[in-house]
Amino acid sequence: MLEVYNGNNFEEIYYIMKKSFPKSEIRSKKGQEELLKDKRYKLFCYKKEGTLVGILCVWHITAGYFLEHFAVLPEFRGKGIGFNMLKEFIAFAKDSKSIFLEAEPIVDEITLRRINFYKRSGFYLNGYEYCQPSFGPSLPEVPLKIMTYGKAVNEEEFLEIKRSVYTEVYNKKI
Repeated sequence: MLEVYNGNNFEEIYYIMKKSFPKSEIRSKKGQEELLKDKRYKLFCYKKEGTLVGILCVWHITAGYFLEHFAVLPEFRGKGIGFNMLKEFIAFAKDSKSIFLEAEPIVDEITLRRINFYKRSGFYLNGYEYCQPSFGPSLPEVPLKIMTYGKAVNEEEFLEIKRSVYTEVYNKKI
């Protein structure tokens, strides 16, 4: 079951992030800890038999719920945990304007499997160009795609999502 982060064992959470994402797609440990003070940001944990095995980091912003980081420890993948986590979160956020996430474009078998996982979970891959802004001076922007839950979005809706994410999450102007 998804639980809201209680403030304990941040090391475990950051370990899952480092195991699951390239350095260019996560903040520094200190930067990630600072987010916990922001009322718009929620960190959900998923435990199996008392062990933290997954995280879901979410922003509640103007455009809706932005799933910024979603990960399950590698040794627990393929067991339905991620699907259950998403299902629980979607039920939690069902009255939201929108639920969306950033995903790597399909370039290999792993990214194809990831996109297909989200599609099976009810997300649509939108074709608009999008880059995650850099998380630091020595880190590059990351070309990604926006996936939206329940339906694809038109260009105007996409631009609203992009504007909201850029200004409210990344503190960047477009």
